[in-house]
Amino acid sequence: MEENNRKGSGVFYAVVGVATLVVAIIGATFAYFSASATATTPVTGDTLDIAGSFAVNVTKLEKTAPQAASDDLVPAKFGDTNDALTSANAVTAVTKALTSKCEQANENGGYTGCHVWKVTATTGQDLATANLTLNIAAPKGSNWSYVLFKSTENLTALNGTTGTVSLSASANAVGTFSTSGTTVDMHNGASMSKAADTEGAVSETYYIMVYLQNTDASQNQGATDETGTYNGTVTFSAAGGEVTASFSLT
Repeated sequence: MEENNRKGSGVFYAVVGVATLVVAIIGATFAYFSASATATTPVTGDTLDIAGSFAVNVTKLEKTAPQAASDDLVPAKFGDTNDALTSANAVTAVTKALTSKCEQANENGGYTGCHVWKVTATTGQDLATANLTLNIAAPKGSNWSYVLFKSTENLTALNGTTGTVSLSASANAVGTFSTSGTTVDMHNGASMSKAADTEGAVSETYYIMVYLQNTDASQNQGATDETGTYNGTVTFSAAGGEVTASFSLT
């Protein structure tokens, strides 16, 4: 296996040509390139008409004691094929990814295979229906992927903790997104109970895992170039009001 690493401003090319890196801990193969990654400051919004606290916040889970040389994404596959995750295997894949902190370390510093974003929504009153709508768009290409999930643990960082992982109730809890953007309601219009107190307690918490699905071709040049920055918004809407939080990697 040959490996030729070179770093440039904003983009880190992990493997060029036909070489791949087998990553055992995360159960994935990372290959070809990674997208530029610098987390922005989370945005929190509050509405005008809903009584009590009504807010949504999006934060990126950072790795504790990171071993990968960069947080830039490298295309990943989960399992033995390049097939995208499905509702049947996503829980197992996400649990493995969380356990390994979305990374694989090696003598060269290692690689990052996924990012995880935490979405917290708070309401000061019971809501018969509520929507937490994710809109996420890719820089280019068609292999950018996401998984919407919940955990029995309150995940505050990528530290190896997983809790019991379950998929969002949305019919589209696992999917891909492209330049035109993908919109999915991770809360699926369900009811939401008010926070236990008025000190910022969270009513609902969801997580978004983002990764670039590996293919058999180079993904950083020509017609199959998928380098760049993904971005998204989460909109919390109910009872005639809404707030929006944005997230992106630049």
